[in-house]
Amino acid sequence: IDVGPDTLGLVAAMVATDGPLTSCAASSASPDGTESCTAVEVLDLCCGCGVQSLAIAMCRQVRGVGETALTMIDRSPRAVRFARFNILLNGIAEDDTAASAPRAAVYCGDASNVASVLPQRVQRCSFDAILINPPYIPNPEKAAGLETFGDGGWSGEELTAAAVSQSKSLLRCGG
Repeated sequence: IDVGPDTLGLVAAMVATDGPLTSCAASSASPDGTESCTAVEVLDLCCGCGVQSLAIAMCRQVRGVGETALTMIDRSPRAVRFARFNILLNGIAEDDTAASAPRAAVYCGDASNVASVLPQRVQRCSFDAILINPPYIPNPEKAAGLETFGDGGWSGEELTAAAVSQSKSLLRCGG
């Protein structure tokens, strides 16, 4: 994956040796008393081509620290197509049948109202981490051409504020 320094910084922080997505913090005890890593569920809002969550999933897979399930949302149908292409390009299953490989689901919709986009089974307290790379361009005049990739709302912060306000109900305890 060819990524820029911002994405590399995010991935490095998330999957650092003691980072939240590399350790077995989301572990479960097996019948013999040993702990094993369980799947980590990542929600990627405004995912674009999916590079941030895909980089995390691939890094976790290389390190062998457990399964990664990605749920990705973008309001641009073009971005959703790119994300699905990148999922295929990186050998990630687009369903939950893969045993230990990363898996992903991509939805086209508005990240400011996740409940209207995701299936009911994956909404409340479903995620260990939430990523967002929202549009931040102020668009008080609702200028045409920004609606699918750059419209951050009147001040440029509306989508970010909506995503943050939803996160409490979407994150698992400790997420």
